[in-house]
Amino acid sequence: MKTRQQKGFTLIELIIGLVVISIAVGTMVSVFADVVYSSVLPEIINTSAALAEQELERVSGMRFSSIANEGPTNYPGAFSSYSYQITV
Repeated sequence: MKTRQQKGFTLIELIIGLVVISIAVGTMVSVFADVVYSSVLPEIINTSAALAEQELERVSGMRFSSIANEGPTNYPGAFSSYSYQITV
């Protein structure tokens, strides 16, 4: 027979609560990481395509005899993480 009312949580309830919260947070972090990656990927693809088109236009405007193997060469400035290579 209980003479006092229980107040607060037991240790088991706290552990179960922490496990549930950690699973929920882990799932949200995973989903957030996927969303961030999928929003950056199209920008990378568009930048790569634009830089490739720029190099293709530059090379196609040259005489065939003046085209030589180049690269791999990094782009300057903000596009330094991108590189190109020309193979004849």
